[in-house]
Amino acid sequence: MRAFLFTKKSFSNRAKFLSFFCSSLKPVLAVVVIVLSWPAPALSLLAQPSSSRSALTKIPANSLISRAKDLIERNELPVAIRYLTEAVKQSPRSVEAYLLRGEAFDKMGLPMKALQDLTRYVEFRPHDPQGFIQRADTNNFNLDHKAAIEDYNRALRLAPNSRSAILGRGMAYVGLERYDLAIQDYESVLRRYPNDHEAWANLGMAYSQSGRKDKAAESFKKAIELEKNPEWKNKLNHMLEQLSSAPKAERQKSGGPTRFPNTKAPGLW
Repeated sequence: MRAFLFTKKSFSNRAKFLSFFCSSLKPVLAVVVIVLSWPAPALSLLAQPSSSRSALTKIPANSLISRAKDLIERNELPVAIRYLTEAVKQSPRSVEAYLLRGEAFDKMGLPMKALQDLTRYVEFRPHDPQGFIQRADTNNFNLDHKAAIEDYNRALRLAPNSRSAILGRGMAYVGLERYDLAIQDYESVLRRYPNDHEAWANLGMAYSQSGRKDKAAESFKKAIELEKNPEWKNKLNHMLEQLSSAPKAERQKSGGPTRFPNTKAPGLW
């Protein structure tokens, strides 16, 4: 089963459905269906008054990037993208703008646009592991697990102890049903950080999907013990209950909560 575990965002299969659905429709209707299906923030990018765009030209690129960082933190993604687009126009080699805009597009559920910007970033900064990690995360979430693994490996050659890259690669291995390799990655993180609740949760899911019920239960219990967020603790408890009651075939088909391991441990990405 190609399932994501604890990922940083929720994402539907709407795009796949629309690709199939629109293939049998007239082009104009297809465009209408696709546009109406976009996330609300993405739609707001289509209708920005020219006055607001022209006002940004008076702001220096460095200031635009600084403001965009704050906007991304506040989840005001369309505005952040406008700022970063203007920064790129003013300074086409502004590598940080590409990285941030790629992150914003990714959060909005626009992976192709995100990948374009993240690819520009890694072209400008091939020795920065963070660019490869972010591009891998986007590919991972877009179900291109092989491309994700390639980028995680590039990042790990630059930063061998990168927690984000190791956990992300584990998720990609699960997507390819290579559970033993996923388990190796999760356990390597836990050897360094034995109280990493997200690694324990992902390890439990990998064991569960590979049919190792006892190991999965042990990992979920440890994750529940360490998890501080009540909502996710409840979801983990629910998964543990399902594990105990579901037959093996059904357990292997079960999905999990969606959150990406984005907590930064000391010294790691």
